[in-house]
Amino acid sequence: IALLGGAYVRVGDWENAAAAFSDAVVLDPDNANLLRETARALLVSGRLDEAAQRYAELNQLEPTDPVAHLRIGPIERLRLSFDVARNHLEAARELLPDSPEILFDLTCLERDEGNFEESLSQLEQLLADTEQPNGRYTEGERGNRRTFMTNVALLQTRLEAYDDAVETFEQMKNLTSNRDGSIDSYIVETYQTAGRVDRALEVCNEALDAFPGNGQLRLQRADLIAEQGRVDAALELLEAMAAAEENNFGVYSTMFAIYERTRNYAEAEDVL
Repeated sequence: IALLGGAYVRVGDWENAAAAFSDAVVLDPDNANLLRETARALLVSGRLDEAAQRYAELNQLEPTDPVAHLRIGPIERLRLSFDVARNHLEAARELLPDSPEILFDLTCLERDEGNFEESLSQLEQLLADTEQPNGRYTEGERGNRRTFMTNVALLQTRLEAYDDAVETFEQMKNLTSNRDGSIDSYIVETYQTAGRVDRALEVCNEALDAFPGNGQLRLQRADLIAEQGRVDAALELLEAMAAAEENNFGVYSTMFAIYERTRNYAEAEDVL
């Protein structure tokens, strides 16, 4: 049964993997590896309560295993049990004091508790501590830094440090070999949040010249055009997108937002 669970994992079928590993655990409840695999499959499947229970069982079986603490912490954070989350993450940090993943989870906990400045400070320190002087990173390290920097920029935006946020997103481009316009989309959103609609549209148009197939940028362009007061032009763009992509929820969501913002409630209801 455990081999079957592993086979499901290899093909990305996490639901069936979780079911197979769960059956295997019934036959061998003191097998730490089986508990670990079961919990992971449940977590990836989004079954947080069941995953937390399995990790708790693993924690009892192997108290010095940091994995259980590391996984329970974010689950409890998502369930808004912040004190419990912190206890587990601090326990994980005692076992793995230099783990960037644990330190990052702690910054997320500060953020979700509303301590934005503290979270930002810790993230900036994490970036500094993991920086390589020669600028050479493995792909995994690059991915980590992009994640850290994204969260830095979003916190800077939350704290209304918009220029700092734009600069952080610009720095992220140096860590991205295959750019697709997603970072530019963040920059557009930052300018729009700051109320700099004209600048946001300028950046959006420049990004679309480079990445014409980026759907999010196209939606942002329509939304910004509407925000400039050119509602009919924006809706024409969106209607053309809807005709070409019938099942694109983002198109209808943007249309609804524009109608609602301009108090065209009957049209908004039709879109819904």
